[in-house]
Amino acid sequence: TEEAVNLLLTTVDVLREMLTALRENSELDSERIKVTHDQLEALLASDSAGSQPTSQEASSETPSAVSSGGDGWNISFHPHLDLFKTGNDPVRILRELSQLGDIESKMDAASLPDFENLDPEESHIGWDIVLKGSATRADIDEVFAWVEDECDLAITAIESDVEQVVPVIVEKNDTTENTAAAAPKAGRTKTKAKAKAGSETASIRVGIDKVDSVINLVGELVITQSMLSTLGENFDMSKVNSLIQGMEQLELNTRELQEQVMRMRMMPINFAFQRFPRLVHDMSQKMGKNIELKMTGQQTELDKTVMEKIGDPLVHLVRNSLDHGIESPEKRKEAGKPETATLGLNAYHQGGNIV
Repeated sequence: TEEAVNLLLTTVDVLREMLTALRENSELDSERIKVTHDQLEALLASDSAGSQPTSQEASSETPSAVSSGGDGWNISFHPHLDLFKTGNDPVRILRELSQLGDIESKMDAASLPDFENLDPEESHIGWDIVLKGSATRADIDEVFAWVEDECDLAITAIESDVEQVVPVIVEKNDTTENTAAAAPKAGRTKTKAKAKAGSETASIRVGIDKVDSVINLVGELVITQSMLSTLGENFDMSKVNSLIQGMEQLELNTRELQEQVMRMRMMPINFAFQRFPRLVHDMSQKMGKNIELKMTGQQTELDKTVMEKIGDPLVHLVRNSLDHGIESPEKRKEAGKPETATLGLNAYHQGGNIV
C-alpha cells in the first residue's frame, strides 16, 4: 500500500542516519529510531490482522501530519551564503510565512561582516521566528520548499507542556532528501544539526576497460620511447625517416592517451538522475498530484565536474515542473487530460553537446 511504501522509505532514511552517526561517532537519534520501529511493528500487526493502517495512522508521525496544537511554531531560519545566487529571497519567504498567522521575528546578524568586507551577493542574516496560529507543518513546509537545501532550518511545535521537535534534515548532493520528524519528549527539546556534504566528491569509479586501455597506451609509449632512444645513440642522416616515423607514432600515442584519460573523468548521467525517483515520490504525495517519472538516456556520459555542477540546478528545475508545470488531478480531469501526469528526464548527445 501507499502507506507501507512511505513507512519503508522513512525506514531507509533512519537506517542511513544511523550509519552516518556511527561513522562520525555522533549520538544516535534514539527517539526517531523508536518511533519508526513502533510504526513498523504497528504495520506488521495490522497486516497480520488482515487490515492495513489508514493514511492518517501511518502518517501520524510524518511532518505533513504534525499540527502545532494551536499554540504555534518556533522556526530557526538561517540561509546559506549562496541563497541569492539560486534566485531565492528571504524577504519573500518571510512575507509568505506572515500570511499563515502572527509572526514575531528576531534577526541574527552575528555572521554579518564589516561593511568594507560585505559582499552584497551573499546572504549573511538569519532569523528566529515565532509563528502563532493554527498553521500546520505542511503549510510551513510549503513556504520553505524552495530553499530547504539552501539553508539551516529547524521547526519546533509549541505546546503548553512540551515542545515537539520536527527538525528538517537535508543532505545536499545525496541521492535522497530526508525530512525527519522526532517524537515529543517531555521537559527537553532536541534538535539535529544538518550535515552538509561536501560540494564535490573526492573520487570516481572508473570501468576496468578504460583502465586497461590507458595501460596499453602507456605500454605503446614506452616502446616508442625505447625506439627513439636507440635511434639517438648513433644517429646519422640516414635514420631521418625512422626518426620522423617514431615522432609521428609518439604524437599518435600521446593524443590517444590524452583522450583516454579524459574519458576516465566521464560518468553516466544516471549519477545525477538517481536522486529524482525519491524526490518526485515525496513531492507528488505532498502536493496531492499523480506523477509518473520517466528517465531516458541514463548512460549518456558527462564530465565529472559538470555532473557535480548541474545536480542542484536539476533539482530546482524538477521541483518547479512539479509545482507549477503540473496541475492537480481535478484540474487535469476537467481539461480532458489524464489524472496522472508524466515528468520526463532525458539526456542525449547532439553534435558536440550533451542535451
